[in-house]
Amino acid sequence: MYNYDFSNEKVVYENNNTFVSINKKELFVSLLITTKNILIFQDLKKNSPLNGRELYVMPEYDLLLKIDLGNTSYKVSDGDTLIDNNIVIYNFDLDKIIK
Repeated sequence: MYNYDFSNEKVVYENNNTFVSINKKELFVSLLITTKNILIFQDLKKNSPLNGRELYVMPEYDLLLKIDLGNTSYKVSDGDTLIDNNIVIYNFDLDKIIK
């Protein structure tokens, strides 16, 4: 479950296991591209002690970062997307999604 109001935008891409670097901190996150934003979510229950004990814990994604597609600069280099020089989405070509 995503803790976000999607009523004014449509999701066009989703990946629940995306490797990113945000201000030189590497994370696995859930990445959603909508008609308006790049949304980066972190699973609040990923490190739950119940995971791995024959129980399935439903993920709960909390918004970590919201990037307005209309007000951001990015470039794709070597198959990675670099956003505003401080965010890298590895093995992801944003041009293929939004163009």
